[in-house]
Amino acid sequence: MKPSTGDRIVSVIIHILLIIIGFVSIYPFWNAAVISFNNGIDALKGGITFWPREFTLDNYKFVFKDKRLINGFIISVLRTGLGTAGAILCTSIFAYGMSKRSSSEENSIWEWLSLPCISAEASFRPIC
Repeated sequence: MKPSTGDRIVSVIIHILLIIIGFVSIYPFWNAAVISFNNGIDALKGGITFWPREFTLDNYKFVFKDKRLINGFIISVLRTGLGTAGAILCTSIFAYGMSKRSSSEENSIWEWLSLPCISAEASFRPIC
């Protein structure tokens, strides 16, 4: 069945809106990348929109000289890995406890004990 004229108009409007939303969502990240590749003094003048005026890698050379960057990267990777493992362990323990049907009182205790763990997973800080 051929789409009607109204369907085509709605489809075009939806596509235009999605393109605008996509551009508005991606542009801040693009702008930050462009400014990072531009000369620092020139970037202070402003007016950099889509491409760097004075391309340079000096900013990255300066940042990667700092040894704290590697330390921060290692800490981030460890926190991500250990946090994920802790969340999975916590979820598995409570899921096992809640899967056993011994009595309704015992099951309700597991449900109450699981609330802090669930809220901790939602905030990416497992406390279990």
